[in-house]
Amino acid sequence: MNNLENDVIEYFKKFSVEAQKIKESDEKTPDFLIQQEETILIELKEKSDEEALHKAQEEELANGEVFEHINTTGYRNRISGVIGHGIKQLKAQKENTNSDYCLLFIIANGVAQGNQSEQIISTLYGRKHVIDYDAQTSEASSCYYAYHSEFFKHKDVIDGVFLITSKNVVLLVNDKSPNYADFKVSQFISKFVDKIGIFDLVELEATSSIMVADCNIPRSDQEAVKRYVFEKYSIDRGMMLDFPHFTFQARVDGVEI
Repeated sequence: MNNLENDVIEYFKKFSVEAQKIKESDEKTPDFLIQQEETILIELKEKSDEEALHKAQEEELANGEVFEHINTTGYRNRISGVIGHGIKQLKAQKENTNSDYCLLFIIANGVAQGNQSEQIISTLYGRKHVIDYDAQTSEASSCYYAYHSEFFKHKDVIDGVFLITSKNVVLLVNDKSPNYADFKVSQFISKFVDKIGIFDLVELEATSSIMVADCNIPRSDQEAVKRYVFEKYSIDRGMMLDFPHFTFQARVDGVEI
């Protein structure tokens, strides 16, 4: 096992979860199998940026300069590719192991982890942002399933995603999975309740002002999706977009800020 795999095993032990490393073979196999109250498959994925970008970041910080990085918070094809590869690993062994649930464990390790985690969330949930010009607030609303969604696309395989950055851990629940209701009351998920953030779109929609594009319109037809969302939420004038994200980093006395 490599150090990252050991770190995942040790992380789960903190929650009384025993993750066993699956022996690698010529077949597609996930990384971990949990056999406790339920049987769970977990595939580990790390998402970094291109080596040249990491090198530029380190050089600028080491020279006392401010590292700047600009990107968007929206769906990313490269992240979709990473997720899709992990899904294939899980799908290949789901029936063989008779697993109850399948999850990804994604470590965001790019030059701007906060931005990268937002992109992962947008890619999983098809999130866009909506600005209502006539609203009483200047803040945009998050609209989920407004674009292509990996959770929807792979709903028969994936039940959730652990998303990890250096500052935060959150469990993203796939509300499109046919296992959603059972997963929510599983012994596995109960071990993490009130200990880490659990992002459940169904609960969030009931208690906050988020938007959900719950329609059968092909997500390639963005104008039709926008019309549906605007009609559903009584928006006469507005925009649906991905926001740009600006990251500025500096190193002071060896500490990045």
